[in-house]
Amino acid sequence: MSCQPTWSQDREKPRIAEKFPNRATAGHVAELELVVTHLPGEVVLPAGLTLSSDGPEGQELTAAHFRLPDAHSLVGARVERSEQSGQAITTVRIPFIPLPPQPGRVELTLPALPVSIARASGKLEELCTTPHALVVEDALASNPSAVLRADPDAGPQIEVWTAARDASLAVLAALPVLLLLLWALKKLLPRLKKPPVAKKPLPPWETALLALSAIDAEGLLERGEVETHFDRVSDTLREYLGSRYGFDGLESTTRESLRLLGDKANKFEFEREVRTILQRADLVKFARRLPEVEECKDAIEQSRRIVQKTTPAPTLDPRAAPPAAEGVRS
Repeated sequence: MSCQPTWSQDREKPRIAEKFPNRATAGHVAELELVVTHLPGEVVLPAGLTLSSDGPEGQELTAAHFRLPDAHSLVGARVERSEQSGQAITTVRIPFIPLPPQPGRVELTLPALPVSIARASGKLEELCTTPHALVVEDALASNPSAVLRADPDAGPQIEVWTAARDASLAVLAALPVLLLLLWALKKLLPRLKKPPVAKKPLPPWETALLALSAIDAEGLLERGEVETHFDRVSDTLREYLGSRYGFDGLESTTRESLRLLGDKANKFEFEREVRTILQRADLVKFARRLPEVEECKDAIEQSRRIVQKTTPAPTLDPRAAPPAAEGVRS
């Protein structure tokens, strides 16, 4: 089981009541309902439901023959929160689609899934759901003698579509002229305009330092826009780390970014600083936690230091291969 709870013992653990159907139909939604009773200052799933197919939870879910609905479909995860009697109750409903590997009645097991909870102090903790057994019926189980039916015979074409016929004849008549014009344009256009001079893109470390300097110059902290300041600093750091070590930093969650840094960066020495900045940014973005001005200043200085320390040493030979991903500049 990939999900491991990380809740510390200094505070009472939230209670999770789970509800999952015993039976479902293959290819149809089976919904997992979680009712989490916790303290009012805590936020359940502050970054939303993030189950990437490339992560360990997504791979375990795929191995168990379950899929999440498409992100653009009308069926998606829902989170509802209410407070009563000094406690908060968060209800999470997550749809899953069972896709058994063989037809007929199959028993599948929904694996344990992580439930992230942000405490009032800003610390992120994680609990796990329990596995659930599900009996999946075949979509054709109600018709034991189902047979494939042939397509009906095509009906006769009675009406002649004269407008389509005339349009097709006009296009065929004009096609040689159009081809001649395209050939002439292809020959003349290169002579009429000069090819644009390709600009050499800046390396990611220079781009990141310029972006951080631009954030400083805008004076966001002086205007009290601390959320915008912290969000832009964290996005700049994510984009730099992704470009520097070969992954999509802006589209990766905090957990995925740290895992990819561990895989791709050789002896990366700033995992703690990166984790702190990205987790605080998640709380600012998803839990609406306002950062202090000193936190914002510390975040931009730490990000600038990380970029400077991970910038590769310059090479004297311009034909040399680009530097490999390293953790710290020598």
